Amino acid sequence: MIKTSNSIAEILCLIEPAVVPKLMTVSNWNKIDHIAQILPNALSSFFGFEYRLGNTLAEADFLLCVAADEAGKRVLGDRNYSVSIPALVTEDPIWQRIQTFASEWNTSTSAIAKDVFNIWLEFDIPKAFADGQIPTPSFFMGVNDVYRCDSLEEQKKRRGWLVEESLPLLFGKSLPSANQEMLYHCFQELPKGAHVFQIGLMLARQVETVRLCIRNISPLQIGSYLSAISWKGNIEKLTQFLHLLSPLVDRVDLDIDVDFSTQSKIGLECYFYQQPSLEPRWVSFFNFLEERSLCLPEKRKAIFSYPGYLRESANQEQWPKGLKRLTQFLGAKNEGILFRGIHHVKITYEDDAPQEAKSYLYVTRKNLNHQEIKQAIKSPKNFVEIENFLTESEQEELWQFTKNHNNGFVLSDVYNQKLPVSDRQYHRHSLILDQPFTLSPLIVEKVCQVLPQILATLQTQEFPLGPIEAQLTAHNDGEYFKLHNDNGIEAVASRILTFVYYFHQQPKAFTGGELRIYDGKFEGENGEKGDQGEKGEKRKKFVPTGYHVVVPRNNCIVFFPSQLMHEVTQVQCPSQKILDGRFTVNGWVHDASKIKELPDENL
Repeated sequence: MIKTSNSIAEILCLIEPAVVPKLMTVSNWNKIDHIAQILPNALSSFFGFEYRLGNTLAEADFLLCVAADEAGKRVLGDRNYSVSIPALVTEDPIWQRIQTFASEWNTSTSAIAKDVFNIWLEFDIPKAFADGQIPTPSFFMGVNDVYRCDSLEEQKKRRGWLVEESLPLLFGKSLPSANQEMLYHCFQELPKGAHVFQIGLMLARQVETVRLCIRNISPLQIGSYLSAISWKGNIEKLTQFLHLLSPLVDRVDLDIDVDFSTQSKIGLECYFYQQPSLEPRWVSFFNFLEERSLCLPEKRKAIFSYPGYLRESANQEQWPKGLKRLTQFLGAKNEGILFRGIHHVKITYEDDAPQEAKSYLYVTRKNLNHQEIKQAIKSPKNFVEIENFLTESEQEELWQFTKNHNNGFVLSDVYNQKLPVSDRQYHRHSLILDQPFTLSPLIVEKVCQVLPQILATLQTQEFPLGPIEAQLTAHNDGEYFKLHNDNGIEAVASRILTFVYYFHQQPKAFTGGELRIYDGKFEGENGEKGDQGEKGEKRKKFVPTGYHVVVPRNNCIVFFPSQLMHEVTQVQCPSQKILDGRFTVNGWVHDASKIKELPDENL
């Protein structure tokens, strides 16, 4: 058998006690280890297992991610790189096509390099395979938002590199014209704001089917979308199932398989933002799966015991030599760490009923810098939350005002000329009150009362206090606001502090709509200062390093610096009634010395 020094198997052996025999048999583990011994650990820092929850056999498949911004991209596609896939493996024709694709991925001028942010290789673990060989993987590529365009012609122009060049390269032959047209049709029928984030090819199964993984599509939009692309299943029964499923999880993504038509089998990817130890709703979700014979009790127990971590300092003898050298290179204040967790659960749905549930488990390796951690602990949080912000009478007054003016909400706009024109309509989907917000003085007065405390907690430098804006905003089913900040352009550069006050109908009739406040930094492509915007100004790319989640809670308010990047995740509101949705009073505190002219529309 081929063995690669510094292989992924060296990392696998560290997590074996958490996996065998709880999740898989020794035989199954050995087959995964066989693959991992051939693949260099530089190929991936994020890999995992596909685990069948309803199958009595303790077996799993193996998958790994190759990221565009890590060494694995060069390992896979740069034949001159110091680390590579063994030649015996790449003699296989399918592996050769994958390498050719990866070579294009490493060419900075190609569309693949511009629009593909990762590659997933998924290995179906066969019952037996010959010594010295490695199974052919299925192939998934993470693509920058593929969404609905203004016209089908524009769709073909923007996705031609994908449908007419990249997919034939991977399949080894041109796609039939009917298959190409069906793909374009599936892209063009996407609901506003929804996008394809992963595209999969089952190369190991030698079929020409293309899998589209769709995000930001609400459960109520799934039925109408499948109807528009001529899915053959019963839309009414699927909608009833989604009505039961969607409130149990934070997000549901849709997977469809496409050739010259839409296949009957679909996938429903179910996500939580937190692991089971921090999110009690995992229990209700797994109860739901067990009630439908999609999960065995012993599988639930094994899955819930899987999340955890391993530190280099506590596992010095077992820690791989290559990773030790990396830590030494980075300096004594650094330490390697491996995290284990549940990525998501996918429910396969076919013949008008759920058929199977699979859990996707991950392992990721990170580097901890102890000095940076100490500094972060000493630093204040980058946001402040206050509960019970309004009195009961003030809260009732605001709710009555909202009910009385619910017909006055209109679609919001994006006051950000840096965004390409074609992208602005997809950046935000929400409603704002297009009538005088007469309760604004109440909110502003309450904000002023706590402002000194907030500024001190956030360690904000002193500034001359200017106006305080407040607007009434609503998000209903399928609505969201993508990544942005609130003072990133000249027209609103005077905004210093952002606040969001949450209120909604009781009991809460929606899920989702979390506020994510990001850590990270701006940098240009390939370390440059930034690319050019529409008017010639420098535009830099934001690289996130993590985020904090603020869940909408009635009568709570959150404050954070306006320059921080943040987003509102998609709201799921089954009734679609406006008063059942997510309501907020959004506001901004201005620095009087920086004010030029306040915009009519807010970011």
